[in-house]
Amino acid sequence: VVSHNVYHIPFVPKATVIKDKDFRPKTMVLREEGHNGDREMSAAFWAGGLDPMDVHMSDLLSGKITLDDFQVLVDPGGFSFMDVYGSAKGQAGVVKFNPVIWEMFDRHFSRKDTLCWGTCNGFQFLTRLGILPFRGLEESRQPQLIHNRSGRFDSREIRIRVDASPSIWTAGMEGLIFGVNTDHGEGNLVFPDTSVLDAVLAQKLAPMVYVNADG
Repeated sequence: VVSHNVYHIPFVPKATVIKDKDFRPKTMVLREEGHNGDREMSAAFWAGGLDPMDVHMSDLLSGKITLDDFQVLVDPGGFSFMDVYGSAKGQAGVVKFNPVIWEMFDRHFSRKDTLCWGTCNGFQFLTRLGILPFRGLEESRQPQLIHNRSGRFDSREIRIRVDASPSIWTAGMEGLIFGVNTDHGEGNLVFPDTSVLDAVLAQKLAPMVYVNADG
């Protein structure tokens, strides 16, 4: 049996049309030394109807900019601090060990009108902050992306299916199967505490899953 690539789009895609005076949620694209996916991320969020602003962690540390003025926090992919301390550990430490910055982040995640998005290194950043998959997890129970089982940096085409979940980002896209390109050295998602994985699945907190070529 020869497998074939199955793609399924259960809705009619429409371009996001934003007029000059329309509301665009203020979006902080936060970068740190070593990040390299911030420009593409800003372009994607602008195309999606948001108002992205390039912000360096030093801007927060100096007090020039505050997260309180933004509705959306985006942490892009890359290698913050070149992963010297472990993936995203250095960037998370900048936040967690500065009381002023930590309280700022805590306020953001406690508000009812905010969203966040973390890709690749940004996902690792949010897990190390104890934000994903939900708040209140001890560090030893937090899921992490670790080195690929192949032991190598992988660049490949994969297929993703969007499942029903509480996520605003994928609302209305349930059942979508599409191809994406991945480039990473750490794509192996592990849960030190399997009860956390059980809770994630029970609460449908995995809005996207891998599928094979047959869907």
